[in-house]
Amino acid sequence: MEGLALICTKYTSLLSILFVLTFNAKATHLELTEGSDRDICKKIYSKRISIDVNDTKNYGRRADVQKLKKALELISETDNKLKWKEGFIQVKGTSKNYKEERVPYLEFDIDNDGNDELVLSFFSWSNQIPGEYYRVLDEKIALDGSQKYIWKDIYSWPGLYSTGNWAYTKQGLYQLEIYPIKVSGTYYLGLIDIYFGSSDSMDRSAVIAKYSNEMIGSDSEWDVTSNIEVVCQLMYVK
Repeated sequence: MEGLALICTKYTSLLSILFVLTFNAKATHLELTEGSDRDICKKIYSKRISIDVNDTKNYGRRADVQKLKKALELISETDNKLKWKEGFIQVKGTSKNYKEERVPYLEFDIDNDGNDELVLSFFSWSNQIPGEYYRVLDEKIALDGSQKYIWKDIYSWPGLYSTGNWAYTKQGLYQLEIYPIKVSGTYYLGLIDIYFGSSDSMDRSAVIAKYSNEMIGSDSEWDVTSNIEVVCQLMYVK
């Protein structure tokens, strides 16, 4: 899980900043479409453009995801709360039997309200592509494998969920990789679309966001997700 998460991620029309990069042998621009006047966005850009392409040359299609992840790691403050722990619960889907599910978790103040929340990380698959999502609980639950749940219950918990209900299409986010970071004492989430940086999916983006306790629903009565506050949005344009 640590390879997919950091070891420690209001829309306003703002001036775009363009950086010319070499991408798939074509000249493209990495565009900062939101947040050009915020210090955190400037820090992310400064770190991102300083990363040599050879640092991640073996990642192929995922190189841009990994380069941005590295930039987030470089600006994030050291915080032991952002070190993932391993938990387990028993989950039942359509079958009669419960199955043990590995659940990485953190306990940190994801919504910056002064209190730590229990943050559980799950994965969902769509067209054989994984997407990460969070469930966020105010109260602790046992994560020693003794607790039993059905998936519908888990999907009804508040959190951050994109895969399946596509709640963040306007932000260019579908299936996510999520990276929590801490900058100047404030927690943020780096939300990176699985296809960010792909020449075949130029509509995909990476977003630095703040988690909100305001939940929004979907077509499903139990899929809920945070009404995120976008701090920065990064997209490639030809």
